[in-house]
Amino acid sequence: MGSGCKHSSQAGEYVRFVAVSATPSAMTTREIEEASAGDEELSAVRQCINGKPWDQLVYKQYLPCSGELCTIGKLTLRGTRIVIPKKLRPRVLSIVHEGHLGIVGTKQKLRSKVWWPDKERDIEKHGCQLISRATPPEPIRTTPLPTGPWRDLAIDLLGPLPTGKSILVVVDYYSRYYEVDIQKSTVASKFISSLEEMFA
Repeated sequence: MGSGCKHSSQAGEYVRFVAVSATPSAMTTREIEEASAGDEELSAVRQCINGKPWDQLVYKQYLPCSGELCTIGKLTLRGTRIVIPKKLRPRVLSIVHEGHLGIVGTKQKLRSKVWWPDKERDIEKHGCQLISRATPPEPIRTTPLPTGPWRDLAIDLLGPLPTGKSILVVVDYYSRYYEVDIQKSTVASKFISSLEEMFA
């Protein structure tokens, strides 16, 4: 498939299918094609795929895989993987990292769908940047024990249950004693009257 993928209309259809299925989610094949059309690096690679001698290619990182490269329109493929133009690489890395796969999962996902020179290094670098930019968690602070009962409370609403009702739970921090009230409605006035009864 290194000769520009011009073998037959069936081969063209297959390559088109591969290109669409290799496109990362949250991106369109047309978007990659448009970015590829203006990409100096991929323009030079396309010229070599279409007959220009490979030894004249400035971008030597493409030489080891030159026999695996083909084009459809302005898209470049390496086997069944779509070659991402320089402009879109940071976005592809961000899209994949958003799934919180971690570096190993990100590599596996990207390895099967997309390719560009030094992709592995870029994944590692992007992953490290994300980790270093992460906001450190706030330190755990102990809550001082109240001096007596019913001074500090925790109030929570559980539900709705399958019956449509909700459960109001009030816990006293001092004694760990709790009160529970089943509520048919979640309007504030119902909670207020329930709390008034508990406090009384």
